[in-house]
Amino acid sequence: MPRTAAHGPRFRDIASFILCYVTLSLRARNWRIVNILRTLVLLPLIGGTLYAQTSPTAPSSSVPPAPEVPFTVKILRSVPAQYPPDAIAKHTQGTISVTAVVLPTGAVERAEAADGDSILQQAAITATKQYRFRASKGPIKCWAQLIFDFRLSDAATGALPVNQQILGQLVHAEEFPTFVRVSELAMEKTRIKVVGPNYPHRGPDPVAEGTVVLKAHIGTDGKVQDVHLIYGPPKLEGAAEDAVRQWEYKPYVIMGEAVPVETEITMKFGGPSQHPLPEGALEWMTQNPGSVVQQTEIHEASALYPEAARPKGLHSVVVMATEIDANGKLNDLHVVDGDPLFNQAALQAATAQFIVPHGNNSSGTRQVAIVVRFVK
Repeated sequence: MPRTAAHGPRFRDIASFILCYVTLSLRARNWRIVNILRTLVLLPLIGGTLYAQTSPTAPSSSVPPAPEVPFTVKILRSVPAQYPPDAIAKHTQGTISVTAVVLPTGAVERAEAADGDSILQQAAITATKQYRFRASKGPIKCWAQLIFDFRLSDAATGALPVNQQILGQLVHAEEFPTFVRVSELAMEKTRIKVVGPNYPHRGPDPVAEGTVVLKAHIGTDGKVQDVHLIYGPPKLEGAAEDAVRQWEYKPYVIMGEAVPVETEITMKFGGPSQHPLPEGALEWMTQNPGSVVQQTEIHEASALYPEAARPKGLHSVVVMATEIDANGKLNDLHVVDGDPLFNQAALQAATAQFIVPHGNNSSGTRQVAIVVRFVK
């Protein structure tokens, strides 16, 4: 059946040639011409049919992709953990899970135990650091999880351990991540520096409205390395990116090592979800057409937060005004509106965190209002 289906068009061609042959035969008056036509038509048909029946079907040129080999880790050398005598004397038993960071050489760089008795933990960690591993993908950095089961034959009476030497069982292993994706909500809890966007003063409404969603890449030092727009109004993209590039986070640590992070950041301009601009800032901007506003948050955990305000649980907003020249230097920075308890800290924060507003400022100085929010 497959051969018939594969050569169906060839049989149709044969039928067409036969029909042509009969037609020419009927019209020919000379039998010699008929014989010549018979020879010219039948020989190619017979030869082609025999070739089609004997020739194998050409193999397909497309090669399916090779299946991906799953990542695995093997133990090359294992060292049993010694049941601590102190744990036996105290009738202590339990299961200890140890996570080991494995270097490309197979040696254990460091090991950590997440739970269990501290004495048993130390015994398991000491043994794990002497293990040697080999990854299926060659010499790459990875991590492995071992389980050590410390059991006594009768914990109530303090009987001897079931095994004096406990080998760790490999239960899981993965490649060490080159970066991790972390949710926006989780990263907000580790954020230690926030720089607000600049608000161009356009007509009676100084705040452009819209929502900008950005993808940010955060380095091992907690600083934003790169920012890309996912979606949002193009007129707000530059202000949002300029602000986010100066945010800082606590380093994201996995198994004792800081790793790069990819996350999303949502920034809302205007609307009910955005912090409203203080009256002092709005009034100052009205008096200074073409000015911009930059907002910055100082969290209570920051060193810039006033020590006198911490016990009282106070939070405040300070509005300052300044001029910025073509080189980004602040001139005549002063407080327009704010609480005296926070004013000095706000001036220090503005000096430390202020950035050049988005846009070309090569023509000269520019009026800028800086709003510093002290939040708990």
